[in-house]
Parts: sequence; structure tokens; C-alpha cells
Amino acid sequence: MYFRIFFSLFLSFFVSIVASFAQNNPNNNNIQTDSLPLDSLEEDLNRPLGDTTPVWQRVGEQQNWQRIDTSLLYFEQINPTWAAQLPNFCLNLGVWGSPLVERAYNITPRGGFWLGLEAYKPYQLHTNQLKWYKIGNNRPFTELFYSQINQRNTFVRASFAHQPTSRLYYMIHFNVNNALGFYERQKARHQNLAVALRWVSPNMRYEARPLYQNYNAEITENGGLSDSTAVIQATTIDLLNLGINLGNAKYMIETNSFNFTHYWHHKALDSQFVDRGRYKLQQTLAFSTEKYKYTDNELLNSANYYDIFNTNRRGIRHFISLQTWSHSIGALMPLGSSLENSPLWLDINLVQKFFVFNQEVKQLFVPNFFLNAKVYNNHQLANRPFTFNAEAQVAQNNRFLDLLGSAKAAYKLNNWLQLQLNGLFQRYQPSQIAQTVYVSRQLVWQNDAFTPQNELVGELIIAVPKLKLQVSAKNILVGQLIYADTGRVMRQDANVNNVLQVAAEHRLKLKNIHFHNKALFQSINSPNNTLRLPVWNVYSQLCWQFRPYPTLLIRTGMNVNWWSAYAANAYFPLNQQFNLQNNYLVAPYPILDYFINVKIWQARVFINAENILQPFVQSTFFTAPDYAQPNFLIRFGLNWALFD
Repeated sequence: MYFRIFFSLFLSFFVSIVASFAQNNPNNNNIQTDSLPLDSLEEDLNRPLGDTTPVWQRVGEQQNWQRIDTSLLYFEQINPTWAAQLPNFCLNLGVWGSPLVERAYNITPRGGFWLGLEAYKPYQLHTNQLKWYKIGNNRPFTELFYSQINQRNTFVRASFAHQPTSRLYYMIHFNVNNALGFYERQKARHQNLAVALRWVSPNMRYEARPLYQNYNAEITENGGLSDSTAVIQATTIDLLNLGINLGNAKYMIETNSFNFTHYWHHKALDSQFVDRGRYKLQQTLAFSTEKYKYTDNELLNSANYYDIFNTNRRGIRHFISLQTWSHSIGALMPLGSSLENSPLWLDINLVQKFFVFNQEVKQLFVPNFFLNAKVYNNHQLANRPFTFNAEAQVAQNNRFLDLLGSAKAAYKLNNWLQLQLNGLFQRYQPSQIAQTVYVSRQLVWQNDAFTPQNELVGELIIAVPKLKLQVSAKNILVGQLIYADTGRVMRQDANVNNVLQVAAEHRLKLKNIHFHNKALFQSINSPNNTLRLPVWNVYSQLCWQFRPYPTLLIRTGMNVNWWSAYAANAYFPLNQQFNLQNNYLVAPYPILDYFINVKIWQARVFINAENILQPFVQSTFFTAPDYAQPNFLIRFGLNWALFD
């Protein structure tokens, strides 16, 4: 016990000392690592408190069911996206629903044609993020989430699922986010709707899943202006001699998709939908449309060209539409006798996609072919000390052959040691936005000479569950990096950029007192200084958790986020890209939040006081140049799971 107390205090002290020292090196550039998903570090997860009806969930195409988490862990970190949790060490541009600024070089698996307009993707519900529920006694399940600062800053999310019979299941996911920023015109509105159905044949060997999804967003930019009064001045930015008015910019997104997936099982599913046969076959048909429109008050005579998007009298400077047809067939097979008993499964998929891309006067028809194979552990065989999964993918597109290979191997020796090795290599073509951009039907750049970007990653993670400690080291090599320069024009770096990151995470529990500390050191060797990220990132939490009554749990405490100074990339809303800049250093600023979370049965209520240092320091801090975070505010909300 004394050793753990001493170790936690020492780690906190060490983090604060080295972080302070790192302020003297603001020009170093670097990235981030994610936590190893070890149960020993995820304390209180999947431990229901006062819940009487068992409810399980499965995300996307994952095979394993998990008991839903109704604990208060992580509940103090409000997450407006559809991801399970936000990436470590990231902030938005001052508005719930604005692009995320990740203070790390994070790897995203890619392959084939991709658009490149991804700043708002975290707020869009994707198929692989859908939660499928399994409720005891076939009862309906409803989960409501509501958060509010004031009447103009609200966030609502609702999920409803019901399995009225053993063979029929349906669910609805919906959310709407209205948010204001530090500036007068900085607003965001996101809305998602997903409706899904699952039907199983009487012999329990055939399964069909139709799915419809809709996403709409409208973002009013302040244009990266330093104060609200500048909006009236209609400040204009030149992009290769094309004036773009950032002071009255608005971005609109609309997507619709329909997906139909059906499965053939070798043997009938049991009552818990467990597959005990030798194989499972799958076919998916999908169609989606995406539309992106950027407007300002310039060039009103261009409106007639854009009637397809229900244009108003504002000037449209940038318009993109994309249609995607997709067809895939796949097979899930055991590397052994059956899906029930084999330790490893093999999942093979052949995918054909056809894209119709329109940007101003340019139209492309792009066919893609994918071959993907995955090997992973049988989730039904629990408590195995060694786990392994690997993936390989080849994608043939209009210009290049994209490659992806990854592997993860983990070994649990005992409660004192767990090891994991991760590796990844990928080679993928540049995004369409990086290759071609039109503004007001005029060509701004055409980068046909761009070659595929390469990424090679190796990582070692060591965890000591007894001490609630995890350390990791990751090295990333990035070749042919594509980036936006100080003039907001897309370029390619012919040099190899080397990224090294070392991270540590520790938890300590002393009766009702909980400590949680995370620190990340990052070092980047970038010959042309094209990667610019903070050397140090630090997160620390101190909280008190107690239970005055058997069905009442209270958790209260403080979070602090801090990073070292660095020349953060600027954001250019027209093409949703972050670009290099040399005029502004984002200074170190400790973001201190206070929270109170209360759980009564399945209901959770929270009150967050955010940026509580601001009234005392009387200064505004920036996530990116000219994008300020809101001053001190109080946010409250409710999360309620109804299944009793």
C-alpha cells in the first residue's frame, strides 16, 4: 500500500517537473498513443450498480457481447461524438461539433478512394459504431442523454431498441447538437438518425439487417478571426488570388445511406444468437450520397449553377457531391473444428465499390476493388493468456494499389505483467481534396504528381495490473507525407518523418479516493518541419467516490489537461484542412474542470464547471490560431438507461 502511494505521488511529481521543463522547448514536434484496453486499468467498467435487468451490447460487426457499462467512470468527460471515447489529448475548436485538434499523429487505417473531408466525421454516426442490444426477457431498452449550458447550447441523444420476439429486433438512434462558440458567429448544428432492423428466419440459419442513416450538419464559421467585431469587416483571405470571405462563411453537409446485409449460418443460432457452426456467409449491398457546400457572401451570380443543393442567395464557393455503390461478400470460418471451439477465426471479404464524384466542373467515375482478410481470437473462449489478431488488405483504385497490414499480439503472464506488441504498415493514395480543388468553378490546384503516403508503426505496451500501471513506446515512420502549407495549398513532403512517443498511465485507489494520471512525451524528426505537435501532454484526475445508499453513487473531483507550447496548425474551413503557420504559438494553459456525478439506479446526473481558472487568470486560451475556447461555464446533463 505504501509503495503504491509513493509511486503515484512520484509519478505525478515527475510528470509536472518534466512538463514544466518542456516549456523551454516549444519548437519540438510530436504525437500521442492510446491506452491498452486492459480490464485491470478499466476499473468499474461492466460492473452494474443497482441494475436488475441484464443488458448486453455489441458495436458494429464485433462478434462479442458485453454487459453495458452504467458506472460513473469516464462519465465526467462528456463526449459529443459517436466514438466510444475521444482520442487522448484532443480538444475541439471551441464549439461542441467543431473539428477536433489532436495533439498527436494518430494512425487511421485507409485504402482506396477517399474524399478527405473528415473534420466533422467524428460527429457522424457510422455503421461500425451502431450499438446492437440484447435485453433480458426481451424487454424494450431506451437510453437518453441530455446536456445543456443554456437554451442555445444543447445536446440530445436517444437510443431505442426492442426485441419483441426471438427472431425480430429493431432499433433507432438519434441525436441533435446545437452549440455556440467563443465568437458571435461560431455555431454548429449536427443531427443523426439511424433506423435498423434484424430478422432471423424460423430455422435460425438466415439473418437479414436493413439499415438507413441520415446526417445533416450546418456550421457557421467565425473564419478564424481574433474577435467578434472583425466579422462585420468581412475579412477576406486570398487563396491563389481567389478572395474567400471567412467572416461570413457557412459549411453545410448532408448524407444519406442505405445498407442491406444478410447472413447464412452453417448451423442454427441458439437462443443467445451464438454461432456454433463451421462457417457464416455474408453479403452486403449499400448505397450512399454525400453533399458538401461552402458559402460566403461573394459571387452571388454563381447561385444558378448550384440549384441541386437548394441554394439560397448566398454565394457558393465550393460544392462537392459523392455517390457510392458498394457490394461485398464475405465468409467467417474457424481455423479449427467449429466457430464455437476454434481458438482463431478467419474473416475474408471481397468488396467492390463504385464512386461518382462531382466537384464544380469536374466529374470522376472511380471503381475500387478490395480484398480483406482478418484473423482474430474466438471471443467465446474467455480467459486465454495469449491473444492474437491480424489483418491484411489490398485495394485496387483508379491510380494506385493500396496496401494494409497489421498485427497485435498480447500475453497475460499474471497479475503482475501483461505485454502487447502492435505493428502496422499501410500505403494509401492521397485524398481527392489533396489532388484537386475548385473554388467558384476555378481550378485552384491539380496535384497529379502526388504519390501514395506510407506509414510504418511499431509499438510495445507493458502493463502491471497489480500497480494499475501501464507504459508504452511507439515509433512511427511517415513517408511522402501530404500536408497543407502556410498558403493553405496541399503539398507533399519527400522526406521520411520519424515519430517517437513514450506514454505512461497510472491509477491509484485509496479507499474512496481515486487518482488517475496520464503523460505523453513525443519527439519528431521532421526535416522540413511539416509535423508540428506538442512535446508534452499531461492529464490528471483526482476524485472522491462514495455510496451513501445502496442504489446511490456519487463521484466528484477535478480534471486538468496541460500541454507544452507549440506552433499549432491553423484551420481552413473551405476544404476542412489544417495547415502550417509560423506566426503563433499556442501557449501552455492548464484546463481545469470540476465535476459532480450522481448515479441513482440506471440514471446518471452530472454538473461540470469547465475552465474554472479563467476568471482568475483573466485570459483566453486558444486551441488553434484565432480559435478560442469558451470562458468559464457550467454544463449539466442527464443520462438515463430505461430497461426495467
